[in-house]
Amino acid sequence: MPLTYIFRILASAVSIFTFLCFLRIIITWVPSLTYSTFGRILSTICDPYLNIFRRIRFLRFSAFDLSPALAICVLYAISFFLINFSLGQFPTVGSILARILSLLWGVVSSILGFLAILLVIRLLVILFSRGYGSYGSIWEQLDRGLSTLVYRVSSILTGKRPVPYKNALIISVIILIAIYVGGTYLIDYLCKLLAALKF
Repeated sequence: MPLTYIFRILASAVSIFTFLCFLRIIITWVPSLTYSTFGRILSTICDPYLNIFRRIRFLRFSAFDLSPALAICVLYAISFFLINFSLGQFPTVGSILARILSLLWGVVSSILGFLAILLVIRLLVILFSRGYGSYGSIWEQLDRGLSTLVYRVSSILTGKRPVPYKNALIISVIILIAIYVGGTYLIDYLCKLLAALKF
């Protein structure tokens, strides 16, 4: 059996496993499906792999768990390399490093984008509501989870000077968007440099 055929089979297996992991992640949002027979089978197949990434602490903050995003990105990377191998294209060290850097930035930029959207939604609720105490428990819980992050990010521009929560939200959104845009251009440039390496 040719080696390229083995790589093709492995790439297909990884793609199927990626799809199952994605289903498992989606199903966790619906408790009735999570505890169904299908949900338990998916849990048995996918959780040992997903749990590896759940142990990475910086991917979890408050009620948010972004470890599944990294888990799926790693599977996509493995699938990408296996497909290349099946086509007889063996990547250089530079292209491997470029792909890894691109995938890592994909996870980081997803986190930044998610946080920016969350902060914009929270900011809009504050701007279009009268008073801070009338939002209900969901907004209070969100503030508890986000306030430390918001003040830490906004302190990049404000230093230790205290600012109102609304202002801290605005500053944090601007900083997150700037990091997202600047990081995207920088990582793209670095990936092109790495991919150009001939070893």
